[in-house]
Amino acid sequence: MKDRNTNILRSGKRHAFTLIEMLVVIAIIGVLAALVTGVASGAAKSRKVKRVENDLARLVTAIEDYKAAMGNYPPDNIALVNGVPQVQPAGLYYELTGTEFQDAQGVFVTLGGVNQIAPNQAEMFFGRKGFQNSIPGEAQSFLKDLRNDQKAVLTSNPSDLRSEVTILTAPVEGPNDIPDKNNQPVNPWKYVSSSPTNNTATFDLWAEVKIGEEIVVINNWQN
Repeated sequence: MKDRNTNILRSGKRHAFTLIEMLVVIAIIGVLAALVTGVASGAAKSRKVKRVENDLARLVTAIEDYKAAMGNYPPDNIALVNGVPQVQPAGLYYELTGTEFQDAQGVFVTLGGVNQIAPNQAEMFFGRKGFQNSIPGEAQSFLKDLRNDQKAVLTSNPSDLRSEVTILTAPVEGPNDIPDKNNQPVNPWKYVSSSPTNNTATFDLWAEVKIGEEIVVINNWQN
């Protein structure tokens, strides 16, 4: 009777995990976690790249529409820095949205009256005192309804609204961002129309974006 009860008690015991089994389970969980993290990271990267690519496509269309209407591409802004040509933020925002010069105030005002810029500020930031797409009664808007992360305001004097200029920006941070008027980093589009090295018959447009530790160049000369 005693032996029978002993057998019953023994058969009712629950099987416990051994150390090896626990280590195997932990290893499997670690592998699954790494796979999930990798997939999530890859998806986040893909979303960021796609977002910039969509903006690129829209800008390319606007620039080509500008060329069809104006007969030439918008001017770029190549400046000599220590004797070396450097691509600087161009006046693309004003050229593509269109401006009109207001004699009374002495400023260029974007169509719709959203932004304005004085000639001396245009020259300081963009290397020219005016814009081609500013002929009274003929100026056109080729780029509308920009999101806040597609443009940024720079300034040479935060206390003076007349010192502000607007530039086009990529919606993802880059490796060489510049400060906006609120000292927040922004990533300007780079643009060359006077001497493009990739699309020699048209223009080069690109943005360097930082995704994790990787720098990705999104441009209009590679598919």
